[in-house]
Amino acid sequence: MPRLRTETREARRNHILDAAARCFSRLGASRTTMNDILTEAGVSAGAAYVHFRSKEDLIEEMTRRSTTRDVAGIEACAVPGDMAATITAFIDGAYDDWRQPNAHDDAHLDVSVWAEALGNPRVANALRESARSDLAALTNMLAVGAGERRRPQRYAGAAQVLAALLLGLVVIWHIDSDLDPSTVEPEVRALVAALSTGGVP
Repeated sequence: MPRLRTETREARRNHILDAAARCFSRLGASRTTMNDILTEAGVSAGAAYVHFRSKEDLIEEMTRRSTTRDVAGIEACAVPGDMAATITAFIDGAYDDWRQPNAHDDAHLDVSVWAEALGNPRVANALRESARSDLAALTNMLAVGAGERRRPQRYAGAAQVLAALLLGLVVIWHIDSDLDPSTVEPEVRALVAALSTGGVP
């Protein structure tokens, strides 16, 4: 039953990744040890090291998994030739994510991994590649929405501004749980809507 073994292996990998995410969110990535993750996952070192040899392995895989999900979500927002609908779908998706029960924990997770990248070249490289993939997807999303699929680089600057706005909200939420993105949703929607009505410089 090779298929069953493959599915079981993937389930175990995801179980360990989810345990690591909880530890990073609660303790911070830099303070979390592999023993913390093993305890959280309820697995032995031997069982875990078959899949991940280090925190860096975990963070790299966690980042790949997140990037794959994010890029697919961004691509799904593009409505050819309709920038307003594209922007609305994208912001709706962001706010749907932020309304999930564990969204505040995810904000802590993101910031803790970003902090780990300051002194860890492997983590920094993983995040750099992730950011490039996300920005490329955002750039293409905006180009499709504008009906200019063949000129995506015209929208690279707008994609960076859009990413900075959303990431900034995550950082603020990490610092103060009372300042969650829902408190400024009308302002966010108004600012982002300007991309569809004012064009791209």
